[in-house]
Amino acid sequence: MEDFEERALNSFAGQSPSHWFRYVDDTWVKIKTSELEAFFTHINNCDPCINFTVETAKDKQLAFLDCLITIQDDGTLLTSVFRKATHTDQYLLFDSHHPLIHKLGVVRTLFHRASYISSTDEAKEKEQEHLREALRACGYHGWSIEKAIHPRKRQHRDTETRPTEQRRGIGVSVPYGGGLRHNLSRVYSSVIRIIPRRLTSNNNVGSASAPISNDAFPPSNQTS
Repeated sequence: MEDFEERALNSFAGQSPSHWFRYVDDTWVKIKTSELEAFFTHINNCDPCINFTVETAKDKQLAFLDCLITIQDDGTLLTSVFRKATHTDQYLLFDSHHPLIHKLGVVRTLFHRASYISSTDEAKEKEQEHLREALRACGYHGWSIEKAIHPRKRQHRDTETRPTEQRRGIGVSVPYGGGLRHNLSRVYSSVIRIIPRRLTSNNNVGSASAPISNDAFPPSNQTS
């Protein structure tokens, strides 16, 4: 594709674009309006296997990937998060059978994108409010959103003097069973590492075909 771009831009008889940004098959181009039609025809004739479509700016706005670029009167560019008209704001449901860390990762990624793409505080606050409403519609509670955005710093234990084997601890692979796995991780975090594993038809761990409930383990105050 780089070779095609070099040939297409260098062989154009008119004034080539002053800006050409491409990611995979999406290109953002700045060119004089008078040259647009001729350049569009030119690049579609450079290679019979490569065809372009064109979308011009409307109301001084043009989308590129997930960015909405707005052209100011002074020529400067403002960016905000872009969504297609068909976007449904459907994200991983909070009550779905997935580890909590996956759900918090969804929140963290969305808010990181809002902060990274938005070039103004107004656009950032507008996007964050939109995300909060969309996530609440997917079942996310306020505490889960705040936990993902403002994670508490973990207190690092003094493990530098321990042997490597002791620092790593013992890893135990446990089929993911919702609350059971979280309870085991919380209780035995100082002794072993609980590694989640997806249940498949090849897993020969107990009754893998049936959901694992917290009742599978007796309360800690009972003796066997």
